[in-house]
This record gives sequence, structure tokens and C-alpha cells, in this order.
Amino acid sequence: MNMEELWNLMMDRNHFTNPEPDIRAYATLAEPVTLRRWGGHGKEDLVETLPAGTRINVVMASRFGDVGISDNLSAENGYGARIQCTDLLNDDDSIWVPAQEGLLIDIEIRELK
Repeated sequence: MNMEELWNLMMDRNHFTNPEPDIRAYATLAEPVTLRRWGGHGKEDLVETLPAGTRINVVMASRFGDVGISDNLSAENGYGARIQCTDLLNDDDSIWVPAQEGLLIDIEIRELK
């Protein structure tokens, strides 16, 4: 499974009208990724770079073509970085965001009960 297939599956399965169980996924980072964690009110965010080879948890997919990732493998929500899985092009062609192809590898789907 590639990143675009993951995003499409998560968007289809996690839609509120779909009766099937929600899904999340595990994946491995092919390149380093920087996570940003909220530090609290009035405090700086905590920034950490995860090295290539780190196993991560894909906890959400957005309509903007990206997924949210966490290094907490048991999390059902909450993310520290967003990874672009599909190209994003708005209606008037003024914004184009390319997919970060190949950044997530060894993708493993898991169903939430």
C-alpha cells in the first residue's frame, strides 16, 4: 500500500456515514520528520525530530490530502506532524502542495473496535 492509497482508504472508512469500523495505520518513516508537541498555555512547543526507520502511528486523514502522525503507537488521536499523501490543488490553481511520496513505508492498517 502506498501513501495515496492509505489516505483514500482512511477518508472512505473514517467518514461519519460509513458503518464500518474506523481505521488507523502504522508505518515506518523513510526520512527524518520533525514533530511539534504543544507545550501548554504560555509555553513553547516541544520540537523533536524522529529519525528514518521510526515506526509511527497514522491517526487521521484530512480533506486536504494529508495524514496526521504520532510517535505514540497506542494513540487513537492527536498528532505532532502532518504528512502530505496526495497533491493538493485548489479550485483557482493558486495553491499547489505536492505529495511527500515515499515518506511513509511498510504501511499496516489497523481497525478500531
